[in-house]
Amino acid sequence: MEKRKTRGNGSIYQRKDKLWVAAYVTPSGKKIFRYAHSEAAVKAKLRELKADPTLQTPKERNKPASRTVSRIGWL
Repeated sequence: MEKRKTRGNGSIYQRKDKLWVAAYVTPSGKKIFRYAHSEAAVKAKLRELKADPTLQTPKERNKPASRTVSRIGWL
């Protein structure tokens, strides 16, 4: 029995219109899709996505400062 793949490897599948799709989810949660007419071409695109250093680290999110009742001062 084949074991389940680990997260972060990406997926490759063929759509009904015979187009191949590479799906990859970055560590920050962004979903990226690449399309090709052959399985070999889409595998190469997935390898490029996984090797891209800009997608490997989660981006800092600019969260607004949390507000508490004492900081607002209206009570």
